[in-house]
Amino acid sequence: MDIIHERVSKLDYVIDGFGEYGNEVIVHYRREHKGSRIYRFEVSENCPHCGWRVTMAYVMASNEDEAKNLMENGMWLCGNCIADTLVDRGYILKSGKRVGGRPHTPRMR
Repeated sequence: MDIIHERVSKLDYVIDGFGEYGNEVIVHYRREHKGSRIYRFEVSENCPHCGWRVTMAYVMASNEDEAKNLMENGMWLCGNCIADTLVDRGYILKSGKRVGGRPHTPRMR
């Protein structure tokens, strides 16, 4: 438990409360909202949530360093799981400028 708490604390999560499930104690963590972006990384691994083999990993983070830290700690999702998370949690998306200039326009095929 100490190792997990230490890793999660390094990612700017704080303890939000405790719960119980039978004989187990559940620790609830939360992270202060700093404004997030979705970052994409190339991988050749299984999604930690659904287990599908994927070539792209996505993380929601407030900056690139945080995104890399999340990737290193295995806290990423495949495209399908990140989309489900956005919908299930009711996120509202706002388009922003890309680092290199104009906003990204997806190509339809």
